[in-house]
Amino acid sequence: MSIENELNQPISEHTLKRDSMEGKRGWGLFALVAGPVITLALLAGACAEPTPKLGNHNVPFIRIEKIEDTNGDGVYDWTDARAQNGVDSVPLLDMNGQREREDGTADPNEPFRITEKDKKLILVRVCTLPVLPKYDVNGSGHVTQVDVDIVEENIGETVPESENPNARLDELRGIIIDGNENNPAKRNHRIEFDTVMGTDPACEKTPNGS
Repeated sequence: MSIENELNQPISEHTLKRDSMEGKRGWGLFALVAGPVITLALLAGACAEPTPKLGNHNVPFIRIEKIEDTNGDGVYDWTDARAQNGVDSVPLLDMNGQREREDGTADPNEPFRITEKDKKLILVRVCTLPVLPKYDVNGSGHVTQVDVDIVEENIGETVPESENPNARLDELRGIIIDGNENNPAKRNHRIEFDTVMGTDPACEKTPNGS
């Protein structure tokens, strides 16, 4: 038995069997080499930390290395984040969490940055109640000119974002410590009303915030 190839030359049954065996050996060698590589790749993908779904990227994404209630109030918020990262941590000075140009104009194509808008948001809260942790930058228990000055010193700074984030900046209104705090999909948050209710009697509008 024989068939013809593209050049109309007869091909013997022996040649067909030999080519078939060589083809099988070739695929067998490929499977032997590629199999472990593919398996390792799949295992690496399975073991890699998945990126949590944090919603629309309309606020800075941050990474909290350890959700720790530093003051024992039952939540992880701006106060705890600043205790861990410092009062001048740039992401924690972004009061409005918007993408902006250097002049403060909103622009979805720009990075998140500290602008005059952030300063003004704290300025209008100086010596007011309630004292929200977001505006009490230095953790004094009052919103004073000192807090305004810290933000002013960082105007123009671009907000750096983590390559492996696990939280949104606006979650710092208060992540409740209830056992779900480390799971972005199951976290519970404190409800916070950002409304001025009165004047802080222990605070005076002085340059040093005393």
